[in-house]
Amino acid sequence: MFNVLPQSLLNVIYPQLFAFDAGNGMCKGISGDTQELTLFEPVVAPLTTQRALINKDEQPKFSIRYGDRVDVFGIDDVFAHGKRSAIRRLNSQERYTSADYFHMIDVLFFQCFREQVNKDGLVRPTGVINVPIAQYNDDDVIAKMRAYLLGERTITNAAGDVLHLDLSEDRLLIVPESYGALMHHAYDPATLKRRTDVDLNGSTLVVDIGYETTDMSLFEGLRYQRD
Repeated sequence: MFNVLPQSLLNVIYPQLFAFDAGNGMCKGISGDTQELTLFEPVVAPLTTQRALINKDEQPKFSIRYGDRVDVFGIDDVFAHGKRSAIRRLNSQERYTSADYFHMIDVLFFQCFREQVNKDGLVRPTGVINVPIAQYNDDDVIAKMRAYLLGERTITNAAGDVLHLDLSEDRLLIVPESYGALMHHAYDPATLKRRTDVDLNGSTLVVDIGYETTDMSLFEGLRYQRD
């Protein structure tokens, strides 16, 4: 949807809009700021300091620094810069409240708003993060996600570049993964207009066959029916 309108108009209609999916198979993110898809595997390992000493100009693309530690993400960066003995793949259901999961989202923010990196002003984005049905139905999981993501913080990468982020309550929407499929079904991605053969007042059953799980979710119109 970000490729339909010119950048000048996008900045007015969708100021710093983002959509993230940190899934079991891939982590994907896009924003109106860059209009390019960020894509990496949910694999993480600590940065190998010995390799950094060999060539200090080598920098992983997907990385997060917190304190004295640096983690790198995705197959390419992990095998080029990561510590092989400490590689982790994030594909358990418990990961949605783990620090690694939140760091993957921070990587998506950093890459999707890289035009704002090392600038003094705060990035105040508006957007959507989708999660599996089981996590969306768990109020404690959603509360922990919001507690981490909301507010002001600075994201730093391995090279020391920074992104100053401020995510407010009314600018973050967390939705079940099936909601995206419903939007594709209901709206034409080229025009962003509702398809003529779609009845938004009726019931829609969405079946999501994913990397690890298969979920079914019921919508009345565009409203998800939790029960």
